[in-house]
Amino acid sequence: MKPSRMKKKERSKSFDVLKTRLWLEYVLRTEKISRHELQKQYSAGAEPSNIILNWFKGEFSAKPNSVRKVTKKFPGSNFIYDLELFDLMEDKKLSKKRLKEIVSPYINIDDPLDHWNFPLTQNGEPNGFLTPPATRNDTESLFHRGDLYGFIGILYHVRLAEAMKDYELYVKYIADAYRAFPGLCRYKHFRKRWEELLDALISIQQRMATSTFLVMPDTAKLKEQIFAKEHITYRPFWKRDPITFRFIEPDKPYILSEFPFKKTSN
Repeated sequence: MKPSRMKKKERSKSFDVLKTRLWLEYVLRTEKISRHELQKQYSAGAEPSNIILNWFKGEFSAKPNSVRKVTKKFPGSNFIYDLELFDLMEDKKLSKKRLKEIVSPYINIDDPLDHWNFPLTQNGEPNGFLTPPATRNDTESLFHRGDLYGFIGILYHVRLAEAMKDYELYVKYIADAYRAFPGLCRYKHFRKRWEELLDALISIQQRMATSTFLVMPDTAKLKEQIFAKEHITYRPFWKRDPITFRFIEPDKPYILSEFPFKKTSN
């Protein structure tokens, strides 16, 4: 079912299920255990149930108390569930104050240059390349990261423009979000669920309905970039045009429409 045809309550439930599945898949992958072993650990000392299977089926979503219970068994396994990404992608109104609270772990108030305090390497992985520093409003450098955190920074600006009702900035930032989306979904823990994540992002855009006439995701191009052997977002690594020697940036995975009200000459 496409997001545009889903009622808000249905979209919210679908998003909670997505978050639960991403978290469960992360636990199984990082702990190298099966669903049955996770169920055994979860139900230790209690009457067995099928709660893990029901979460995977999407019959209902995991609650914070359940996540904490699993985290006691597997420390650090709450990483995906607790990502600020999900607060920013939830289809509900977010005030400027709430947005500031969400990204506060990544803001250093003592930094006079106001840089994002994201991990130094792509996705925080020890084998990731060093990413460029980015100031708060520098969405280009956030895109160059090509990762989860660059997308979080851009999505913060999307939601801030929504809170400010700044349509011009919103169109710019939602386009940046689609541009950064492949970097998010190339992350090994998200790639499998890229279509569901895209539905969630489209639902966010529909909160500013006018923008949907101006910026549309190019699903085929997004999929191509997500599953390509290479998707280079860091500018110094881009190829150069053999004639002009200018950097050749990745194709933009969105479609821009002309503003419907064009000026006409007399």
